[in-house]
Amino acid sequence: MTGYLEFPELPELGNITDGESAWDALAGVYACVNQANREILGRDERSMDLTGDLPDKLKEWLKKLHDRLKAIVAKIPDAVSFSLTVGMTISVAVNFTKPSES
Repeated sequence: MTGYLEFPELPELGNITDGESAWDALAGVYACVNQANREILGRDERSMDLTGDLPDKLKEWLKKLHDRLKAIVAKIPDAVSFSLTVGMTISVAVNFTKPSES
């Protein structure tokens, strides 16, 4: 692999304290995933194979991403689950219920 992958800093877990901060963190997560995908896709295809053993740095970053998503979904009232998919790129989706009518 030529050079190191540089993954963006994810929102801090301690900053996800309520619904509003969770929404802010979710926006930050999506921005980080987009940046990470640009980093991954910008590498020479021969220099890294994400379908084999993941580099340790990527594994660590994905674990942090997973932790952030758990905290976010726990704080957004209508969020019920999320999915994190890793292939040639990373994708994130958050699933929501229909808001209850008052």
